[in-house]
Amino acid sequence: MYRVIFKSFFCVLLIITLFSNIIDNIIGIDIVKFFDEFLLFLSVFSVVLYFFIKLKLPDYFNNVFLVFISLLFISFLSPIFTKESVFQIFIHLKFFLFFIFIRIFFKRDNYILKYTFYLIIFLTLLGLFVNLIFQVEFNYFLNHDVRYRNGLLRMIGFQVSPNNLGLTFMLIYLYAIFYNNKNSFLFLHLSTVLFIIVNLLIGIRTSLVLIPIVYFLFSKKLYSGFLKYFIYSSVVIIFSFLIFASQNTDIFKRTVNNITDIQNLNSGYARGLIMLNALQLSITNFPIGSGSATYGTMLSKESPIYKELNINANGNLAIYDSNFSSILGEFGFLGILLFIYLIISLYKILTYDTKIPYYYLSLIITIFIFSITNPVLMNGYQALLLAMVFNLYPNNISSK
Repeated sequence: MYRVIFKSFFCVLLIITLFSNIIDNIIGIDIVKFFDEFLLFLSVFSVVLYFFIKLKLPDYFNNVFLVFISLLFISFLSPIFTKESVFQIFIHLKFFLFFIFIRIFFKRDNYILKYTFYLIIFLTLLGLFVNLIFQVEFNYFLNHDVRYRNGLLRMIGFQVSPNNLGLTFMLIYLYAIFYNNKNSFLFLHLSTVLFIIVNLLIGIRTSLVLIPIVYFLFSKKLYSGFLKYFIYSSVVIIFSFLIFASQNTDIFKRTVNNITDIQNLNSGYARGLIMLNALQLSITNFPIGSGSATYGTMLSKESPIYKELNINANGNLAIYDSNFSSILGEFGFLGILLFIYLIISLYKILTYDTKIPYYYLSLIITIFIFSITNPVLMNGYQALLLAMVFNLYPNNISSK
C-alpha cells in the first residue's frame, strides 16, 4: 500500500513541477518553480538510498557516474573551476538522473505513471484549446509575451512556453505512432496532419524535421526488401516536393535565414552566435572546452567568458537555448562524445528484449535534434517529461 501512496505522491509532484509556470502565475506560489531542483536532489538521494538498501547500484547509474567523473575532471583541468562547476554538472545530467530516479520506483509497476502521462496529454490539449479560444487574452492573463509566427499567434498552453508545448506534442505524436505498434498508414497520415497543424499554431519548426524520420522508421518497421526501398523513395520525393512548394512561405524563408545567420557572428541571430562561440571555445581549449558553469548554462551568468566573447549574458535567455552548444562550449569535443556515449548506451539498454524498439529510437533521435535548439537535457520541464516517457513501458531495462 505504501508503494502506491508514494508513487501517487511522486506523480502529483511531477504534475506540479511540469505545470509550475501556470501554477505560479495563477496562485503566485514561487516555490513551485524550484520543484525540478528538488526532484534533482531527490534523484541523487534515491540512488544513495537504493545502494544502502539493495547493496548495489541502480541500472545504468554506472554509465552516468562514469560521465560525471569525466566531466568533473574536464572542468578541473579547464581555465575556470568553481563550486558552481560541480552543481552545473548535476544540472547537465538532469535528464539521466531523472530517468534513473523514475526507473527505481516504476520499473515493474508503472500503471500510475502511465495514467499520469494521460493526464498530461489531457491538460496539454485543454491548454491549447483554451489558448485558441481566448487568443492574446490568455497570454495577457499569464503575463506572457504575445508573439506571432507565420502570421499566427504562438500558442503557449498551460505549459506557458511554446518550446515546452511543442516538445510535449512531439512526444505525444511519437507515443501515438510507435508505442502501441500501430500498423496503419492511414493512422500515421491523420496523426501527422494534426501534428503539423498543431506545430504551425505553436510556431515550432524543430519538430517538423522529425516527420520524415518518423515515416522512414514506420516504413522500416512494416516492410522489407523492394517494398521498403520503394516507400523510402516515395517519402523522399514527397517531402522534397513539399519543401520545394513551401519556398515562398514565411516559415521556409525564416528557416533558411537562420541557417545562413549561424555562419555570421554579426547577424544578430542569438542561437547562431552561441553555436559559433561554442565552436570557438572548443577549438581554443581543445579538446575539453572552457569548463562547467562557464558558457551557455544557468550557472554561467557571472562567467568571465562572456566578457571575453563580448556577449551580454544579462537577460539574454537565448544563450541557454542550445544544449549542444552549452556542452560543446563547456566540455569541448570530448564532452560531446561523452554525452553521445550516455545516450547511445541508454538506447542499447532500453532496446534489450523490448517489443517497441522504434519508440525508443524515435525518442533518442528527438533528443539529438531538439538539443540543437533547446536545453532538452537540462531544462526541468523537458528533462523530466522525457525521463517519464522513456519509462512508460515496464520491464524495459535488463538486469544484465
